[in-house]
Amino acid sequence: MKVSINKESKKVITLAQAEAAKYIVEAMKEDESTPAEYAGYAVRAICNAYDIYGSADVIRAEAYILPNNHVWEQWGEGSDNLDIWITGIAICGYDEVIRFGAYISDIWALSGDNYSEIVPHMEKHIYRRDLSIF
Repeated sequence: MKVSINKESKKVITLAQAEAAKYIVEAMKEDESTPAEYAGYAVRAICNAYDIYGSADVIRAEAYILPNNHVWEQWGEGSDNLDIWITGIAICGYDEVIRFGAYISDIWALSGDNYSEIVPHMEKHIYRRDLSIF
């Protein structure tokens, strides 16, 4: 999976964490999944939590490194609180567009019965089309 260190990452990653950030980027190159696949898991959890029915289609997704205060040394010694942030846009159901962001550690922790606990950790903006005018 392609993980990058973007401008936002460079603002918050310290010099001491730079080596760990490079390690995470290299380690994730071996992951055959794409950011869109991980984003799909996050979007389906958001749709379930908000009772949005229908298919969930990820339009755009990207992954980059950011600090996560919910983890420590997840990627090995020296990685501190670094994690991978998956962000993107998806269409869910028939009239919802979701702009979202989620840490990969939260996505990995998702299961069928705990999405209501994990979804509050995600950034989500749900835009609904008003169908009453049609």
